[in-house]
Amino acid sequence: LIYEEDLLGMLVLCESRSNRQVQSDEISLVRSMALQATVALQQATLFANVRELEQVKSEMIRMASHDLRNPLHSVKGYLELLLMDLASHLDAQQTEFVTRMKNGLNRMQSLMEDILNLEKIESQQDIKRQPVNMWMVVSEVSESGRSQADLKHQKYIVNLPPQSVLVSGSEIQLTQALTNLVGNAIKYTPDEGRVEVRSWVENGRFRFEVEDSGF
Repeated sequence: LIYEEDLLGMLVLCESRSNRQVQSDEISLVRSMALQATVALQQATLFANVRELEQVKSEMIRMASHDLRNPLHSVKGYLELLLMDLASHLDAQQTEFVTRMKNGLNRMQSLMEDILNLEKIESQQDIKRQPVNMWMVVSEVSESGRSQADLKHQKYIVNLPPQSVLVSGSEIQLTQALTNLVGNAIKYTPDEGRVEVRSWVENGRFRFEVEDSGF
């Protein structure tokens, strides 16, 4: 079974009658079978390669979006804090520069969300589960939301478990879920309100809560 000079395998047919002569039409039939088998094998190989590349692409998109999302939120939050202190000291040109920075950050955030949403639609495959250190996840998510809470002068409280806790799952998806919970609490809590992030272990299970004084 040969495809473009590459040997994919061999098709072996045996005849139990030693004195029987193989006819030309039988040889043509076997060659046709070999050709069809070669095409089927090549298509199966190409399909497997495409699926593997799709998985790599999906994972790269999720990792890139995850690694960019939290730093971007922090940059936006601290930029807003700086503006609150410097707004009265900026001239017209400086104000225009800052506005362009804010618009650029908003476009980057919107682009990342669009890419993630598109990836969720295209990818229907389960993500491989692996041990995830939830202490690290909660710590990262909580610190990312602190600048947004400071911007609204909210009382922001974080209670982490006393030690590392491992759970089975996707670190990227768990981080996204916790980030949404914390972000929504800060977003819908009024200025000078209260947001508390709590996590602990109870009966062998990891617990995570966000309590706020919003509506």
